[in-house]
Amino acid sequence: MLAEEAGLSERMVARLLKAEADLSFGAWRQQVRFQSAQDLPSGGQSVSEAAFAVGYQAVSSFIDTKKNSVGRRHKQ
Repeated sequence: MLAEEAGLSERMVARLLKAEADLSFGAWRQQVRFQSAQDLPSGGQSVSEAAFAVGYQAVSSFIDTKKNSVGRRHKQ
């Protein structure tokens, strides 16, 4: 895990994220996934492909989480 490579515990990383970005680890990970999905080439890529590419195992979870966090769905 990246935390171990940096010589930090998971708890320390969580504390740093909260202190520096005011985010829980889960919220930070969600933002990274959504940003990664935004950065994917839009050359006909489906929502399913975007969801799987950023680590979601269920497309419905990706859509629901995205909709709840930003109030709009991923471009189809």
